[in-house]
Amino acid sequence: AALDLVEQIALQTAPETFPSGPEAALLDQLTARGPFQVSQVTTFVKASAAPVDVYLPRSPTTFFSEVFRPIEGTTSIPTVIISHGFGNERKTYSYLAEFLATHGFAVINVEHPGSSADQFNALVSGRTGRVVPDDEFTRRPELISQVLNELQQRAFSDKNFAQIDFNNVGIIGQSFGGYTALAVAGAPINLASLRANCPPPEFSLNVVVLLQCQAVNLAPLGVDSLNFSDPRIRAVVAINPMTSLIFGPESMAEVAVPVLMMAASSDTVAPALPEQVIPFTWLTTPERYLMVMDGGTHFSTIAVTGEEAFQLPPAVFGPVPDVAQRYSQVMSLAFLSRYLKGDGRYQPVLTSGFTTRLSEPEMPLSIISELEPERLAQQLELAAEGKLPSTQNTVQDTVQNTMQNSAQTVERALDDMMAREALLDK
Repeated sequence: AALDLVEQIALQTAPETFPSGPEAALLDQLTARGPFQVSQVTTFVKASAAPVDVYLPRSPTTFFSEVFRPIEGTTSIPTVIISHGFGNERKTYSYLAEFLATHGFAVINVEHPGSSADQFNALVSGRTGRVVPDDEFTRRPELISQVLNELQQRAFSDKNFAQIDFNNVGIIGQSFGGYTALAVAGAPINLASLRANCPPPEFSLNVVVLLQCQAVNLAPLGVDSLNFSDPRIRAVVAINPMTSLIFGPESMAEVAVPVLMMAASSDTVAPALPEQVIPFTWLTTPERYLMVMDGGTHFSTIAVTGEEAFQLPPAVFGPVPDVAQRYSQVMSLAFLSRYLKGDGRYQPVLTSGFTTRLSEPEMPLSIISELEPERLAQQLELAAEGKLPSTQNTVQDTVQNTMQNSAQTVERALDDMMAREALLDK
């Protein structure tokens, strides 16, 4: 019901004026690779045992078209840093990093050892009983700032980093990385919220509530918040982030930079309603956008790198992950170009007038910039009372079926992996 409301609002604004003629054609080029060649530098930093991949734009392969023309007066390269989710690693979003680099961004892909694929493997093989160490909630945002600090210092002696603008940084994060992105953008860990809501009820459909509750003991009583804000962060793309308890309304309201929040309607790990839709209404920054991929899952924007410990069933990634990944490329590019490069030509892309053009029938795309909490509450109340139109009253059955199917496919994959490990042990 909540996602239907988002779609309704998006469709109401879709007929708004969108550039026509040559300008529209140029904006449509956003789906293509940019004009820059890309070189990748893999390096180690003192803050982490895992390497860091830096994607750097080099000389253009073609002459600039109007849409790729650099903004006059800029002398340095805007920076984007990407934070992966639990169980992934830095290569998970290499496709997005390279795409943005072809469009003139320097992109830094970090790896979080305490919540990477290695940690996931340790969990499912029984070598650890914890999803992540409790202090991973502090180490993640700290690592982002530490990586920026060290590379910024190296820029004085390493020509690879000399032209990077480390004071104009955008961050992209997915799932646990979405939390990380919002934390360094100004949302403090809300220990008061965690203490009031953890442990969660005995039965909950929101899986990431359990993970968020791990942070409840990060500080002693009397300390109500932990702040990791980094003033260099100027824009945030949060994909399937977990936000409900770890931040709550008070912390989300402290984010003062532009935010693009991406949600997926079939996300059974960090469900869209409690973790993205409602938290979107808590944001107070005037430049905020909520994008919903209808049919997308928690894993739709995650690329298969070939180095996974085991192969997830296709159903886990949703019907068309290639479409979801293209959405993440195009909309991240437009958002970051608008707010890191200050290029107003990309503003029309952040509207339904554009997303209805970009949208594919296999995974319809919606975007909104306003959602009144009162209107959302009214929609949910009508749904609870069964007073929505009959087509919307089937939402509960659809959600239950989706969650059951997702649980079964993940369970089968875990069983297969553990069986293979048992054979290897023998």
